[in-house]
Amino acid sequence: MNIRKDDKILDTLRIFELTVAELYIAFAALFPSECDRWVGFAEEEIMHAKWFSTLKRYVQTEVITLNEAKISYRSAQKTIEFLHEQIVHARDGRIDLTGALILALEIENSLLESAFLRIFNFSNPKAEGIRRKLAKATRAHREKFILWLDTVENRARQAA
Repeated sequence: MNIRKDDKILDTLRIFELTVAELYIAFAALFPSECDRWVGFAEEEIMHAKWFSTLKRYVQTEVITLNEAKISYRSAQKTIEFLHEQIVHARDGRIDLTGALILALEIENSLLESAFLRIFNFSNPKAEGIRRKLAKATRAHREKFILWLDTVENRARQAA
C-alpha cells in the first residue's frame, strides 16, 4: 500500500479519536455533575489519537503495513460527520444523560472503533503493543459506559 493512502487512513482514525474527544467534552459541559468523568474519557481519546500518530511513523518507516480491505475511508468520514452532528446536538442540549451514554457506547462498539484494531498487519512488537493498548482501552471504555448506563437507568427506574 502506498504511503499516501496509509497516511490518509491513519490521519482519519486520529481525527475520529479527536472528534470523539470533542463530543465527550461537549457532554462534560452539558452534564456538569458528570464533568470529570466525561473529561477523563476525552483525555483518553486524545491519547488514542497520539497512538495513531505513533503508528503513522511506523508505517512511514515501513515497519508495518495496512490491510485496506478492513476499513473504508468513506465510511470513516461519514462516521466523523455523524459525530460532528452529535456535538451540535450536545451543545444545544438536545440529548439527555441516558442518550449520551447510549451514544458513547455505540461509538465504542462501532465498526470504525473495532475495525481499526484489525486494520494493521503487525510484525513490529512496538506497533503490536500499541494495538493491544488500543484494544484494551476500547474494552475498558465499553465496560465503563455499560456500568454507568446501568446505574443511570436504575436510578431512573427507582425515581419513577
